[in-house]
Amino acid sequence: MNSKKFFKILFFSGIVLFSFCFYHQSFAEEKDVFGFAWSENIGWISFNSASDGSPIDYGVKIDTSTGNLSGYAWSENIDWISFNRSDTGSPPLDDQCPSGTCIAKVDDPGNLKITNVKIKGWARALAACDSVPCTSSGPCSNCGGWDGWIRFDHGQVNEVYIDPSGDFYGWAWADEVIGWISFNSRNCDSDGDGFSDGTLAGCPPAGTPIPAYKVSIEISNSPPIADADGSYTVLENNTILLDGTGSKDNDGSIVSYVWSGQCASYLDDVNIPQPTFTAPEISSDEDHKDYTCTLTVTDNDGATGSDNTKVTVINTVSPPSCSVSLSSDLSKDWIWQTKPMTLTWSGTDIVQCRRWIEIWNPFDENIILKDTSAGDIIPYDNWTSDWNGQTSGTITTYPGSGPSDPITGKQPRNWIGKLWRYKIRCKDSSGLCVREKMVEVNVKPRPIWREVAP
Repeated sequence: MNSKKFFKILFFSGIVLFSFCFYHQSFAEEKDVFGFAWSENIGWISFNSASDGSPIDYGVKIDTSTGNLSGYAWSENIDWISFNRSDTGSPPLDDQCPSGTCIAKVDDPGNLKITNVKIKGWARALAACDSVPCTSSGPCSNCGGWDGWIRFDHGQVNEVYIDPSGDFYGWAWADEVIGWISFNSRNCDSDGDGFSDGTLAGCPPAGTPIPAYKVSIEISNSPPIADADGSYTVLENNTILLDGTGSKDNDGSIVSYVWSGQCASYLDDVNIPQPTFTAPEISSDEDHKDYTCTLTVTDNDGATGSDNTKVTVINTVSPPSCSVSLSSDLSKDWIWQTKPMTLTWSGTDIVQCRRWIEIWNPFDENIILKDTSAGDIIPYDNWTSDWNGQTSGTITTYPGSGPSDPITGKQPRNWIGKLWRYKIRCKDSSGLCVREKMVEVNVKPRPIWREVAP
């Protein structure tokens, strides 16, 4: 580009800056993105007034819900770069955007701080507009054909992305004036020794000194969620396993577990997710005694979360007893596919029961084909339930049945010729007496009727 054309751009940029400074100071938004990017054509681009010590309050932010970028970056050579559609107008390829909003945005904001996320869309140097807001996507009348558009998803290698730590990597591209924009010095200096590797287009020759720079986003850390499970019940002088493995950290990992409270002195290890609680002997005049437990977890960013639970120790002078029965109306241990089977259950001294089905390959007892104990169901089978107060009853069910194929109308045969186990588990009010019963039935394919020739 010749010097005359460049000075025209600078002159117009100054006019835009003069009017823009006052406009932006009144409507500045929270600044989440900071640091510097680099273009070998125009030099440094600042993404935050705190980065360059500017008296003008400006910056670029990312809406972590929608992924949209907004606000302004600054170059001392081309002035303001806007990420606001209200300033920029429609990008030249906006007709290819299903939503018609091809302004720069994070492609997958839900994965910020979890994995690499790409930035797509456009920003625009306002110096290339005849006025602000820009009235068209084309070049301004006195800018020598420059339209100011900067594209992030340009289809070349090394498009811009944000890594889990919040650092930007890669290049954006502008056809005129700006050229390639690097968002991290590691793009050209992968080992961080301060000198260019010289291996990628847009990088200085190998051995060229490169100052450290990068653009980053401040991603707030979400604290971990502790899950102490429970409540737990155990007989005195017995043991029970506490379980904190349900704890999680949605934007990182849990690095430590600490159990505390009244139960701590009875645990074999307070710094593991599943410690063993050895129940003490309690006073003979107590039916039970409760011990509080607090689980505190810490994530890889140092944030913590806590959850409380309770361990109830039962006096064993009068151990609880209960029973449950389960029977079917079958005369044999097998049934034809889709034929009904009636199950009856009842119990003594029980308050809750749950039912589930397991389907096994009878030729290999190590292979279970279907297990509804986690809450899944089998279509047309009403045996499955979660814990409830239904402690007795009768149900007619149809082993081997399933929904018809929507195309052929036939029923699937993947569970036919298999062993079906109907299970029920019931417990008493203390939770210490738990009984389980099972009915097994082999589901056979329906016989096929054929006329036999005389």
